[in-house]
Amino acid sequence: FPATGDWVIDDTDLAVSWHHEIEAVPTLIKTVDGVETERTAGWNRQAWESITGVTGLGLDLVDFKPG
Repeated sequence: FPATGDWVIDDTDLAVSWHHEIEAVPTLIKTVDGVETERTAGWNRQAWESITGVTGLGLDLVDFKPG
């Protein structure tokens, strides 16, 4: 995972996780104009592909693994 970048957030104190009510890792949150529109917790290829609009994600991973 990249350590730097304008989109990388250091959440060591979990403030961002608490604010967004993230209870499992990984959690994918889609926002539109700063408003959450979709969310999935854990790894579910079908859900991640649906939310991102990208096919073929994590082809070397199992299809589903709870967070």
